[in-house]
This record gives sequence, C-alpha cells and structure tokens, in this order.
Amino acid sequence: MVATNSNKVVITDNLDSNSYPLPASGGTQSVIPTATTIYTATATGTNNQSVTATATVTVGPGTLNASVNHIIFMMQENRTFDHYFGMLNPYRAANGFSVGDDGVTYASTASTTS
Repeated sequence: MVATNSNKVVITDNLDSNSYPLPASGGTQSVIPTATTIYTATATGTNNQSVTATATVTVGPGTLNASVNHIIFMMQENRTFDHYFGMLNPYRAANGFSVGDDGVTYASTASTTS
C-alpha cells in the first residue's frame, strides 16, 4: 500500500479487529489469517479526512507439494550383532568406558577384528 499526504495508516483485520499501524507513507504488512478475512486499510490525512481500501484474503488448504520438502524411506536389512555393534569396543576404549550396564567390568580394547 502506498499513501500520499497522510499522517497515519492503519490496517484492520475485520475478523477479530487486530490493528497493524504502518508508516505514514504506507508499506507492507504480513498477516497469517486462519480463515478468509477482509482487511481494511485506513489512511488519515493532515486535515483528518480518511480514505479506506479493503482486501479479502482467502485461506485455502495447502498442497502436499507446498508443505513437504522431503520424504525419507528407511529400510533395515537383516544384520548380525557385529554389523551394528562391531565398533563398540574401540569406542568404549577410546572414551574410557570399561563397565557395562550390567555392572561387569570388561576389558575394552581398541582392536577392530571382524
């Protein structure tokens, strides 16, 4: 919206009466309506005369293309314990973890035998 010779510009949400003041020269106001809403822009001039304009913002449902950036499929194959935890002992040794969750002290070595 561009306003000339105005002292103030106010945009009003006619649904729930929210007001958004703009600079006297006009400007841009972002709104996030939750329903179809009519907005009224009122520019008041130096002589206290007002000029209004209205705009209807229609809310439509989003599309899958607009709301989803990625779809990720995760698959898991049959793997043995060694495939998942084969590097667990070197990790334990590197971080000084020698006691397991069961309270038993294990000899953690940094060997990577398969």
